[in-house]
Amino acid sequence: MKESHVFDPKNVEILEAKDRKTWQSPEEILGAVGLNHNYVAADLICGSGFFTIPLSRKVKKVYGIDVQKEMLEFLEKKIKSQKIGNIELLL
Repeated sequence: MKESHVFDPKNVEILEAKDRKTWQSPEEILGAVGLNHNYVAADLICGSGFFTIPLSRKVKKVYGIDVQKEMLEFLEKKIKSQKIGNIELLL
């Protein structure tokens, strides 16, 4: 049986790399989904919030869900620093 991989939160800078948007653009991907400001969305395994934060600008509410408390703590700091009020984090 294959063992599942769990991302090491000490490597969060990989998820936050500036060049990531060149090959994985949240704005482009979320734009293709056809979101609306009345939607409530969930970002499963939200990690550092690479998609969670851009998603919060397009919908009414976002549930950021992750299995790692450390990742949610990192994202919570970003949310507070950007004064975002429509994201709820769930472990």
